[in-house]
Amino acid sequence: MSAISAFAATLEAKGLEAARTALLDNPVNIAVFGPNSDVTIHGHIAPLLRQRPDLGVLLLMDTLDINGLRDAMRAGVREVLPGHTDTEDLQQAIARLTDVVDPLPAHPVTAAAPPPRPAAQQRDNGRLVMVCSAKGGTGVSTVAINLAAALADMGRSVTLCDADPVFGDLPLLLGMKTRPELEPGELPKKLLVEEALEDLVTHEQTGVDLFTMYRARMPLNDLPKDLVFAVFGALQVASDIAIVDMPAPLVNVAEYLTSADEVFFVAGTDVASLKNLRLARQLMDTAGMPIERAWVVLNRVRNYADFDRSHYTQIIGLPVVCGIPDSPALIAASDGADVLTRSNPKDAAARAFAKFAQDLAGRFDQMDAGLAT
Repeated sequence: MSAISAFAATLEAKGLEAARTALLDNPVNIAVFGPNSDVTIHGHIAPLLRQRPDLGVLLLMDTLDINGLRDAMRAGVREVLPGHTDTEDLQQAIARLTDVVDPLPAHPVTAAAPPPRPAAQQRDNGRLVMVCSAKGGTGVSTVAINLAAALADMGRSVTLCDADPVFGDLPLLLGMKTRPELEPGELPKKLLVEEALEDLVTHEQTGVDLFTMYRARMPLNDLPKDLVFAVFGALQVASDIAIVDMPAPLVNVAEYLTSADEVFFVAGTDVASLKNLRLARQLMDTAGMPIERAWVVLNRVRNYADFDRSHYTQIIGLPVVCGIPDSPALIAASDGADVLTRSNPKDAAARAFAKFAQDLAGRFDQMDAGLAT
């Protein structure tokens, strides 16, 4: 049974156990239950979604009431419609599901050990990823944290670096201790490459290794550039993927982006953010950075069901790799020093991060396979 992109697999009441087995064993991504069936939310759908959280479920209910709707949403049902829904409305609902479910990664049916690293991935250095923005306040740190956690969930070893000595807040967002504050002149003396790997601290919830600069009233662009490049290189050796949370504004750190395997610009969908991204695109040309290594992550996307990446790609002039839905759960997790992909993996934003990580790891695996041949 192949993955469904435009329509759904409709399962009747007959053979519920066979239907459940089919959904667990086959790459189906959308299922419609009901109406007039013996399927129950608590007895059938909820257990199924615990094993297949990537599955998009549309439930046709004979009787719509507030309690049934609440139970369906809590179980992870994506769409609920009355049992008498006509074909056109059903197809529209499935189309909405397709927009959300198609980008989601497949989850293993049962818990398994982290996947082994492919032979082609045995490199002297890991991959270096930089997350940045044309201006502050776009959610760069939130994106970097959740991307790192999602990659760690896939079995990749990940190092996360807070590269902002002035305003860096990764330790705060992760509920970890910050480094002591230094006088500006002391920072270059303390930032020793040979000690960078010894200064890694593992975040217990995610297993991600964190490296933070000492706090100082000295921006990253005032540090000796050869020292900063050397630190980034040392962190790249420490893991499969090193993710660097770069400070804003972009104009001050553009030179460092040229050393990254991939760069992700984080922005909102408002006019001001899109305008700034176009300016960033021009800056990339000036810095001599290859465009094929640059991507855009649109954060806090409203009306996510109608989100069209190609539309924004044309506006910005850079490919939009994903959109992160506007999620109250994501804001609450950041405020509570929590990581959404771990605390609420069924949230739409968490699922978007999971897909983001899956795509990134897949690209790197392809690159490494090419190097090995």
